[in-house]
Parts: sequence; structure tokens; C-alpha cells
Amino acid sequence: DWEGAKNWYTKGAEKGDAASQCTLGAIYAQDDQLAEALKWWRKAAEQGNIASCYNLGMFYEEEDQLDKARDWFQKAAEQGDAECQFKLGSVYRDQGQNDKAKTWWMKAIDQGHKESYYMVGLLLEEGRKMEEAKNWYSKGAEKGDAHCSFYLGQMYAKEGNKKEAEKWHLKGATEGDADAQHSMGLHYYNRGNKVEAKKWWIKAGDQGQTLSQFNLGGVYEGEGNNEVAKKWFLRAEEQGQVEAQLSLGNLFHKEGNKEEAEKWMMKAAENGDSTACYNLGITFKKEGNTTEAMKWMRKAVQLGDPDAANEMFSMQVAEAMKKK
Repeated sequence: DWEGAKNWYTKGAEKGDAASQCTLGAIYAQDDQLAEALKWWRKAAEQGNIASCYNLGMFYEEEDQLDKARDWFQKAAEQGDAECQFKLGSVYRDQGQNDKAKTWWMKAIDQGHKESYYMVGLLLEEGRKMEEAKNWYSKGAEKGDAHCSFYLGQMYAKEGNKKEAEKWHLKGATEGDADAQHSMGLHYYNRGNKVEAKKWWIKAGDQGQTLSQFNLGGVYEGEGNNEVAKKWFLRAEEQGQVEAQLSLGNLFHKEGNKEEAEKWMMKAAENGDSTACYNLGITFKKEGNTTEAMKWMRKAVQLGDPDAANEMFSMQVAEAMKKK
């Protein structure tokens, strides 16, 4: 009985019980009554309720009110909550206070918080302290953090150590890291094993890894399976990948679907893809629409397309000849 439970927790909350206030806030949040949820979480958090501090911190972080988020995370972090210590470090990082961020991540690490290893490693890598970064990624990977395994693999890859890179990518991929799964797909694809490459890219793509989605579109198009290719290109495009928009345009063009081809080519061109601008210029040229052809070819030149300048010059010469 949902309403009965709500009434029960309301009674406890009104008597000042912090746990009841926290739960009541969660009930209101599930009903999309955020004002009531925040009211009860705040009452509980002011009594030191860790879960309510965390909920308030997450709410304000999502609202980009970082000072408020920091204050609530800190209230729980100072009580020793590892997740709030981690989140507090992340807020400090977003505010450009890396030393404070590292301090709180180290506190979380002392309590076994795995993801904090990755953040410390990332901070060190950004500071070009590569050996220290590798050491922290290694520690985190050994503790089972999939992000650390992926980044450790990336560091070995940059060093040219393919064997170690693949070893750690495989560990991260097996533990569910989408970027590591994408990397495993690349390892297999580069060895000519498309079956295994697709297997890993599908795992990554289903988690929203855009490059895997795009690569799957290309592989399936190469196999002549255009419908499946479109599905993966569309999933990449939904996340804003311009190359997928161009690929959809090219795919529809090959199928003779002029309307869809032009739609996707236009979308890619408007998002700054030089090849799409060039292709639109050629399409409008063939249709005899010189104004639009020159407009898109000029944009292709500005974006650095290697063939656009010569094509634009030819179009300008042709126009000049017409006027004679």
C-alpha cells in the first residue's frame, strides 16, 4: 500500500526522524514532486543523514549549482562516506581546484573506493606525470575498476606495447567498460577478425559508445547489409556524430533515395562536415542550381575540403563563360 507507506513515513518525518524524512523525500521524488522531496531531504541532511546529503548534492550538481552541491557532499564526506568524498572531489575538479579534488579522492581510496583510483590517475596524466598515472591506473585495475583497466591499456598502447595494451583492454572490456570493449573491437578488426570485432563493438554500441556504433554501420554496409548499417549509423547520429550523418547520406544515395540522401547530407553539412558540403555542391550543380552549388562549395573550401577549391574554380569559369 503505497499511500499507507507514505502516511507512515510522514508521521515519522514530522516527528523529526531523519531516516523517515529521507525516505519520504525519495517517495516525493518518484512522484516528481521535487519541491517536497528537497524539503524533506534538507531536513534529514541537516541532521547529518548521509543519503539525504548525497541526494541533495546530486540534485544541485545536475542543476549546475556546484557550490550548493559541494556543501552537501562535504557534509557527508566529513562523516567518512566514500561515495560523497568521491563526488566532492569531482565537484572540486569541475571548479578547477585539483589539489582539493585529489585530497578527497585519496580519502575515498583509503576506504577502497575504486573509481577514485581512475580520477587520481587521470589528474596525474593530465599533468604529464605519466609514470605516477600508470601506477594509480594499475592499482585501480587490480582492484577491479574497469575504467582504470581501459586507461592503463591506453597508456601501454601509446608506448607501442600492444600485448600489454590488449591485456588490460580485455580486462576492462570483460568488466563492462564500453571504451575498453571498443578497443577490443579495434584489436580484432586490425587482425582481420571482423566477427570478434563486431561482437565487442555491439557490446560497446549497446552501451552508447558512439565510435563502435559508427564502425558497426561501416562494417555492415561493407557486407551489403544496408538495413542493419542504417540502424547503427542512426544510433551514432542520435548522439550527434556528424560522420554518421554523412554516411547515412552516402548510403541513401547509393540506394537511389535522393530525398533521404539530401536530407542527411544537408544535416552533416550544416554541422560542418566538409565532404558533405562538397557533395551538396556537386548535387546542386547537377540540378542546375548554381547559387546553392556555389554556396556549399564555398563552405567546403572554408572547411578545408581538398577537392573543393578546384571544383569551385571550375564552376566559376563555367559561369563566366555563360555570361560571354
